[in-house]
Amino acid sequence: MSRISFKAVWIGAVTDMVSSTISGALIAIAFVVILHLTRTPNDPLDWALLKPENQNSLLYGIQVIVGAVCSILAGFVAAWVAQHDELLNGALSSFASVLLGLFVTAADRDPHLHLTHILLLVASPLLGLLGGYLRHRLKTPQARQL
Repeated sequence: MSRISFKAVWIGAVTDMVSSTISGALIAIAFVVILHLTRTPNDPLDWALLKPENQNSLLYGIQVIVGAVCSILAGFVAAWVAQHDELLNGALSSFASVLLGLFVTAADRDPHLHLTHILLLVASPLLGLLGGYLRHRLKTPQARQL
């Protein structure tokens, strides 16, 4: 029996990408609403504030935290679908995010510091691993007794 469940890894990767996209869109919508509500009626809405290079660190931090939660969820889903080798399948669920991140870094389309981007690339499989670990812990008899 293969240790890697390709079906589980793909489902986890899709979970990561879809949940990150939806949550990112919701954060952007909330940001636009907050900008709209805080401006005076005569001031035009400055759409340039939505560009990544103009975002403040609080918004970026929120996006990173939500993205991390999405990666943990993806690892959990991959481990749940695989039903074996939860940590391995959970960590591998981040492959699409890592490949996309490498492409963005290679194309130099990322406005953030490259060191930050590299740290996020390393963190993605670790967060997937954490999701797989959480699923593994829920599956074990000792965890059910707690």
